[in-house]
Amino acid sequence: MSNYQEQIAHWRAQRQRQETEARLDEVRREYSEVQAARDEAYREGNAGDFDHYDRRCEELETEYLHSLPPDQQAAVSPQVRAFVQAWCRRYSSLRVSAQLCHGTARPEQRAQQSGGHGHPL
Repeated sequence: MSNYQEQIAHWRAQRQRQETEARLDEVRREYSEVQAARDEAYREGNAGDFDHYDRRCEELETEYLHSLPPDQQAAVSPQVRAFVQAWCRRYSSLRVSAQLCHGTARPEQRAQQSGGHGHPL
């Protein structure tokens, strides 16, 4: 019976990883589109659209950082690492530790650093 329960747990964990990876892919695609729209609004001098798209970029950046499982935060692909490092540079004025931006903070440390909310903002 425990073998059956272990198999169920394994399948659930696998399904969760697949769902998380699919959502991360969606966030990357949407971010690319929204970022392009934001940049276009900037070039056109449209402050209203720029603010709208920039807010959405911030939401997607936050969602992306939260969606990374702790075991993957330290060993992310070069593309992902570049994305996170760009985000950290962009928001360097925030009181976010280097551990968070380099993916070495543990969830409890991230919660502590963000005032207990579990996110860097």
